[in-house]
Order: sequence, then structure tokens, then C-alpha cells
Amino acid sequence: MPLADLCYDSPPPNSMKIHDLVPPALLDIKRRLAADGKVFQTYEEAIRQCGEGYSTDLLARSVVEKTRHYRDNLNTLETLESDMNGSRIAIAIGLAAKNGELNVLDFGGGAGTHYFFAKQLFRDSVKLNWSVVETEAMAFSADMLADEDLHFHTSIESAAERFASTGGVGLVCTSAALPYIPNPLETIRRLCNIQARNVFLTRFDLVIDREETIMIHESKLSANGPSKVETGLPDQIIKYPVTFCRKSQVEEVLKENYDLRLTFNEDRHVRYVQTEWASMYGFFARLKEA
Repeated sequence: MPLADLCYDSPPPNSMKIHDLVPPALLDIKRRLAADGKVFQTYEEAIRQCGEGYSTDLLARSVVEKTRHYRDNLNTLETLESDMNGSRIAIAIGLAAKNGELNVLDFGGGAGTHYFFAKQLFRDSVKLNWSVVETEAMAFSADMLADEDLHFHTSIESAAERFASTGGVGLVCTSAALPYIPNPLETIRRLCNIQARNVFLTRFDLVIDREETIMIHESKLSANGPSKVETGLPDQIIKYPVTFCRKSQVEEVLKENYDLRLTFNEDRHVRYVQTEWASMYGFFARLKEA
């Protein structure tokens, strides 16, 4: 589930262009709608049509290799260039950091691309302690990229427990991950239940009027990951369920324990969901007791 990766084109020698905090599989979603637009009654029904989906070991290995290349390239750059999506991650960290340090739980964070970007951006101004929650395949493969401040986990609770003795989670962030898991609304509740001081959801495909709708999207293996480097792995089509929640329901869940401080109207009309276009939104919320 490399669901929160960055994508960039070949940069000039001392700069990098960050396109989106979104899997490259979604960058051309307006041109590549999923095959037949069929709607499924449950996530389980849809996943039966998809095989392993985002849990495939081949996908994890590909994303890890691309992220390793991305990390190494970042370390050679003097200047980073970010569009609005990269800027939103920076804004969220800036709003959430306290006393120059921040414990981050990154849900669906792939092989740690957000961490490597943020670490290079903030450098010594913010000490980042980062835990990525991912599939078993991704967490296992990405462990080779872990360091003192970056750890990989397979559950929200184990990632949060890592910070129990150091002030708790300061920021939950998730980018383009929630639509691709079973029951996104329940997962948001679980993320909120760890009582992080701040929650940041971005690149979230939502509808306004429809009830929750489950469909299938597909991409090539080579389209996933933060760089265009060749991995030498065989390419293939990956299919995975996508759930379009109603925007008002997401806001209701957040407001149970959080004050909604910022909303972002991101990409418009990313997918036609039978009777209306889904668009991408972002939310920054702060714990009411904080």
C-alpha cells in the first residue's frame, strides 16, 4: 500500500520538483478511470476481483527501491521545490511542531517518502520522530530504510505506542491512503482515538451527495512509488478497491473529538462516481483538549 508517496520528474542539479502527495497511480486518474465503473456492495466483494491489490510483495519491493533512490537523491540537493501539496505537508508539520520536535504517525506512508522529504526540508529546525503504518509486505520490505527516527509498523496502535513515553503522537497524517482501505470512516475513528494533538488528512477522494460507494481502480506496478527509476522488476497491472465516502461524514467523525481548523479544496473532478464527480479534499484538525 504505497499510499502516500511523492512523485517528481528529473530535477535540475540543485532542485527538486514535488508534484503531489499522492500515489503516481492517481496523477492521471482523469484520463484513466477504472475499467467499467462497476459498484460493489462491500470492500470484500471488490477485493475478490483484485487479487492481492496493494498487499503484493512485488509492489512493496518496487516502492522501496524507488524510495531508496529518492532518499539518496534528496541528500544531494541544495534546494527543494514544492507545489501546493508538498506545501500542505510542510504547513501541517509547522502547525503541529512543539518546542522544535514532533512525533508523527504517517498512515499509509509507503516506504517513508514523506519523512525523507520533511527531514530534508526542516533539517535541524524540527526534530522529527516518524512512524509509518503500512501493510505487512510494505513494512517488512521498507525496514531496510528505517533509521533512528523512522520506524515501520503494521498497526495504528503499535505505531502510537512507540511515542507513549515521549509525549504521545503530535501529528497523525495520511495522504491519499484512506480511500484504499476497508472502512475509511472507522479507520479515521481509530486514528482519532489515539488522541494525537493534531490530525491532517489530505488527498482524500470524497463525494458530496452520494452514499458511500465502492469501486475498483487499477494502475501499473511501475506507476507506483516516488521516482521514475527503473527497478528491474517485472511490470504488471494492479487492481484495488477504492471507497468514496461522503465529505460531511468525514467532517462529523473528525468533529467528535477535534476542532476542524483548516479545510483544503484540492483536485476537482478526479473520478466520476455514477451520479456525481468525486473531488479531493484535505482537513487539518486539533484535539479539543489541546
